[in-house]
Amino acid sequence: MMSLLDVLLTPEERRMVVNKAREYVEKEITAGRLHGNKDNHVPIQKPDWNPDQDMTSIHAYREHIL
Repeated sequence: MMSLLDVLLTPEERRMVVNKAREYVEKEITAGRLHGNKDNHVPIQKPDWNPDQDMTSIHAYREHIL
């Protein structure tokens, strides 16, 4: 997903999308609908997720960004 954002958006647009997704996730955490912290759900830097083990995180990241 981050690669797609890098191709389709300027760096500033990508930052704006990620920041909005992080704001949304923070509200969901505060409301008790998500657990953990916003860095677990929408990291600022490219995450070191393994597609074989972290598909849940990858799918959740995609949903938060979209």
